[in-house]
Amino acid sequence: MKRTLIGALAIALALVGAGCNSSQNNNIEVTKPFVTAHATNAGGTLHLTWNEETGAKFEIKAGSAVDTTDTGVTSYDVTTPVETVAVVAFSSANRSDAAIVICSKLVSSSVTFYNDLDTTHENGFGFDTTGAATAYKYAVENFPMLDFIATTSGGQTMLQKAGGTATRAGDKLKAATGTYDAITIADSMGTYLNTVALYADSAYYLRMSANDTMWTAADNYAKMHVDSISGTKVSVTVTYQTVNGIRWLK
Repeated sequence: MKRTLIGALAIALALVGAGCNSSQNNNIEVTKPFVTAHATNAGGTLHLTWNEETGAKFEIKAGSAVDTTDTGVTSYDVTTPVETVAVVAFSSANRSDAAIVICSKLVSSSVTFYNDLDTTHENGFGFDTTGAATAYKYAVENFPMLDFIATTSGGQTMLQKAGGTATRAGDKLKAATGTYDAITIADSMGTYLNTVALYADSAYYLRMSANDTMWTAADNYAKMHVDSISGTKVSVTVTYQTVNGIRWLK
């Protein structure tokens, strides 16, 4: 009887031990992913890549949307404008810390300038390295800061690239379809202009680039709302995307 009980107990312990080993094999240790991101699709998509972890899957949370990958997948495309994306490695009950990617960082400014090129007051504006816009007089000493200037043509207020120095980035503009608040992504290159007519309560896209003919990953985009035009005085609100290459404006 003792031998039978001892044998049964040994078999039971062996089964329990086997079960524990199987659970451990499936419960792989995971580490926080190292995620890199760069704009693709002419700035319409953010492409994420990370290091592979054997046996692990990945969870991607972009805004309120959550998606998961199969094992062995090490990239993901985010096509909807969001501020941040979180990437987590997981296996069974194990989850890594989230790698957070800043996808969109917007800076808004309000500026006032005049369309008469009278240098006793501001005639245009430019963006600084933080994305903030400042109005400047159209004067030689301000050329390194000016991106766009206001002029008139046949009584119509116009906005054009300043072009004072080759180092300034502001190079293209386009009238937007839809309202300023509703704009989530700037149009791609192809129909941007050097000069556009300005109308009150209208929205526009602005592009800052060293390349006059095509999109590059170093470009920056902004949207602009014309708050008012009163005589020669123009007041606008601009929102600048500080993340290079991406056209997202939300």
